[in-house]
Amino acid sequence: MNTLGRYTLIRRLATGGMGEVYLAESEGAANFKKRVAIKRILPHLATSEDFVSKFIDEAHLMVQLHHGNIMPVLELADHDGELYIVMEYLPGRDLKAVIRRLRADGRRMPVDVALWLVGEICAGLDYAHRKLGDDGEPLHVVHRDVSPSNIVLGTGGSVKLVDFGIARARGGMHQSISGTLQGKFVYMSPEQAEGERVDPRSDVFSAGLVLYELLCGVRPFEGESETETLRLVRTAEIVPPSRIRTDLDVTLDPLVTQALERDRAARYPTAAAFRHALTHHLAVSGSTADAGALAAFLRDLFPEGVEPAADADQPMSLDDALNLQLGALTPSIDALGRTRTSSLPGSLVSRGAASAQIPPSVVTSLEERQIIREHPSGRRRFLLLGLLLGVVSAGAAVSWWPRDAFLEPKLIPPVGTYTLTVDDQVHDAAQALRAGGTYSVCVEAGDNGASCHRALRLNAGRNQPVFRLTGARPTTLNPRIEPAHANPVVQVDGRLVSVPYEGPLFRPSAKPYYVCIEAAGFARHCNDVRAEPGMVRPRFSLVAVPPPEPEPDAAVADAQTPESPPPRARRRYVRIESTPVAEVWRGSRRIGVTPLPRVRVESAPATYELRAAGREPRSLTIRPDARGGTMRLTLAPEAPVTPPGFLTVRARPGAATLELDGKPIGVGSVSRLEVSAGRHELIARWRDPAGKPHVAQRAIDIQPGKTAKVTDIDLLGAGP
Repeated sequence: MNTLGRYTLIRRLATGGMGEVYLAESEGAANFKKRVAIKRILPHLATSEDFVSKFIDEAHLMVQLHHGNIMPVLELADHDGELYIVMEYLPGRDLKAVIRRLRADGRRMPVDVALWLVGEICAGLDYAHRKLGDDGEPLHVVHRDVSPSNIVLGTGGSVKLVDFGIARARGGMHQSISGTLQGKFVYMSPEQAEGERVDPRSDVFSAGLVLYELLCGVRPFEGESETETLRLVRTAEIVPPSRIRTDLDVTLDPLVTQALERDRAARYPTAAAFRHALTHHLAVSGSTADAGALAAFLRDLFPEGVEPAADADQPMSLDDALNLQLGALTPSIDALGRTRTSSLPGSLVSRGAASAQIPPSVVTSLEERQIIREHPSGRRRFLLLGLLLGVVSAGAAVSWWPRDAFLEPKLIPPVGTYTLTVDDQVHDAAQALRAGGTYSVCVEAGDNGASCHRALRLNAGRNQPVFRLTGARPTTLNPRIEPAHANPVVQVDGRLVSVPYEGPLFRPSAKPYYVCIEAAGFARHCNDVRAEPGMVRPRFSLVAVPPPEPEPDAAVADAQTPESPPPRARRRYVRIESTPVAEVWRGSRRIGVTPLPRVRVESAPATYELRAAGREPRSLTIRPDARGGTMRLTLAPEAPVTPPGFLTVRARPGAATLELDGKPIGVGSVSRLEVSAGRHELIARWRDPAGKPHVAQRAIDIQPGKTAKVTDIDLLGAGP
């Protein structure tokens, strides 16, 4: 194993834009051992004084940041002229690895866990933004690289920001290389992509992009090239999350899109304000998401262990391979003027290309490094040839690579008729989709069952994913109820069922089911649940509610002495409950969220309105004679809004008048007239020069979102 100062390097954990990070270990007295993470500058950047200065700046900045959501730095050390940063080591995975596993498994992170996680990120950002220097003045820190690879999730559910390597702050912080954009393009704010001065609202935008990806499974600004990505970032046109993932609560749309406003003045003013909006939504929805929920989710997502095994192969990314190639061809400097070798630990090199998953070309470069360094002209020719091949390859890819993707699903067993949905919308297989995009694709074939790929990435051209239909066998619903309750009441789409439940009401489908759990002494809890093949075990965390107050005492006895004052009326209260959880409003004032245990009975009638996303509002009037107790209301789902269709009509002669359902719509012709879906009556009228009337009548069926064309009406020579 290699050593660096008093630390022993165990294995490489990651490679970033400026340095690489290793798991290391130090020994103390009495066999005391401590594991740390060591970040060292990449060999091919060691010759740049600017990058070395940035590396030192990062250490000086990070050592001043002490917050539960920021990875702490222990020291900046020097070994034989090589600088390295020593940080705490947090066993776990970065968010980038989590997103990759979610896509591979066709899953999505639970919505409440995603909201809580981004709230923790905002807490760390807000601390950094408000950090004061030793002189008591704000440091004005902006991270500028908030992305999944810089967010580490611990095995216990902790969330920490890392890599302030390109952060800007007041003082002696070195600026970026002139004209260079740093940070990952797909997570940039528009002002950062434009090269403008950034402030904390830029980090808010990037945190919003991370949340968008966790909720929808797609990056809103991911283009087919860096140029296209930068164009998308600069325009910053955001599709509301509920239009990408239709099972999302529509109340999340303004919460997310406000963080992603192109005009920074319209965004949340601070990371703390963004976090407040997230926590408020979680509170209103009754969520109990916390570090424990995140830890449980990670254990379920990584059954082999949240912390990668020490002997696990670490596949090398294209960036890693490129960095190694550059490191092999670029000499670095140290105090003794020696030429340094690769920064890979010796254990990785000795294992060979197969076990370390290093490209053969990289291994060859490692072996031939000394020869290349001894012949600078050969190095220059090698670099020129590599750049030329890269330009030719890129040009060929741009010129010949198609941009459209088409779905041709393969069904097992084969069936003749099926319904194909993409992102929960019925899809025509002949319709092109965007190559490189990630979609939720489902096939439903009646009694033959259904099958879905929740995160299917499409390549250009034909895509033939395999869908294994589940047949008529229903899915088994067996919810996990916490705390456990002996006699829960379970409803699926409003119908009572007993669990475990197997029946035609709950079989694999492209659409989610609305499952509600009720138990004595607990508030009702409902969730959308997708039925997948096999056993489905959604978790329901019930929240205990206090018992209702006892009925007021009976009136005092009629017999009273003349001197006794009249009895004072006792205050009475009503408990308001609703299905689902709803906000309670009185006029323009929000009273709270159900269940409301104590709503006072007033001397005059009081009217309240209950509101919940996706539900019709309900009014409730509490009269002065109400004796207390509990008032329960159920908010019905909002009626689905059917989109309109369109009508195009052409009649001969051009003087013919056109009527639809008895109302005039034009003369001669109309083009793409918006019409409500359904059956309509179309009439064309014309009176010839002799005064003879001519009439044509048609029944037209208008389909939602489609255009009905009637172009064969000819009144010339037609009778009345």
